[in-house]
Amino acid sequence: MKGNLKCPRCGSDGIQKARLLYEAGTSSIKMTSSGIGVTGGGSVGVGVATTTGGTQTELSQKLSPPTKPQRSTGLILGVFALIILGISYTIGALVGGKIVHSLFGIGFMSVGFFLIKSLEESLKKARAQYQVDYANWGRLWFCNRCGDTSYVE
Repeated sequence: MKGNLKCPRCGSDGIQKARLLYEAGTSSIKMTSSGIGVTGGGSVGVGVATTTGGTQTELSQKLSPPTKPQRSTGLILGVFALIILGISYTIGALVGGKIVHSLFGIGFMSVGFFLIKSLEESLKKARAQYQVDYANWGRLWFCNRCGDTSYVE
């Protein structure tokens, strides 16, 4: 399609960058309202409210960029809880003279550290894939006639 900006499916020259259609179909709003009220008894009240929101067309949703991978805070906290449990179990077992039980605590800690390392590796791979997907999304074009999408080098 390079140099010949026509839809490869239907031949139409009515194609547009997906990124522009995505942005044109997305809007956001943020409003702040305030007010003062006086009661019959002479009391005064003041209020402030902030409203945020947005809209997105179906086409904009279809042409959305890939979602950036995020670290799962809840999962990380759960793994840290496992490590803390292992540490406290190990300390309690050693103080109580139960060496065998301390091995269970060390096992909990080992599993927790392994899970954290595994989660970080998965996130690293997902972020690398996101970079590729985002670059491809930047090359995506949309045909206004047939609705097909295609990539431009």
